[in-house]
Amino acid sequence: MALAGALLAGAAALSGCARLEHPTANEPKTATPAPVGAGEFEKAPSPSASPTPPSKAGGTCTLLDYASVQAATGTEFQVAAASDNSGAKACALQVLYSDYPSLVLSVIGTKADAKAFGKAAPGDASGVSNLGSAAYSRILAAGDGAGPAVEIAWLGKHQQIVTLRYTYPKDVGAHTARENVGKLADYARKLEAKR
Repeated sequence: MALAGALLAGAAALSGCARLEHPTANEPKTATPAPVGAGEFEKAPSPSASPTPPSKAGGTCTLLDYASVQAATGTEFQVAAASDNSGAKACALQVLYSDYPSLVLSVIGTKADAKAFGKAAPGDASGVSNLGSAAYSRILAAGDGAGPAVEIAWLGKHQQIVTLRYTYPKDVGAHTARENVGKLADYARKLEAKR
């Protein structure tokens, strides 16, 4: 309220003054006129009512859709980006204006069989049944501005290792990540069935 009063008082004080001159107002009026349309801008387009589907990003993003990801994670993602680097293909989903939460699906070819994949699994991993030839899940600790992450990795069709990682925002605890491993594993099974 005090700010509004100060602004009104300032406007009233200026209303009795002569027009304020621009510092260059006394320069000769021989300048070239501005091009037609200069200073005229169209109204900025509104954000799309629905985000562009992940499949439009190509690559492994073609396996994802926002509705099924939201059902699995509870997060409404709006941005998708695909990458194909050194044989690894990945798709990252994010929300607008924030790095986290995020979901990354990556696929890379391998010569490993189920036994080798199981032996190479991290020490803190737990087995996941009915997913590919072999699969595991694990919880990654929070860090670098991110919360914990749930990682589901499996030896899938076409001799490929597939990894699905959902990273929470920094204010989420590891217990929440642990509670949602089952939902992400179910989603991973659906993804493998689509491949």
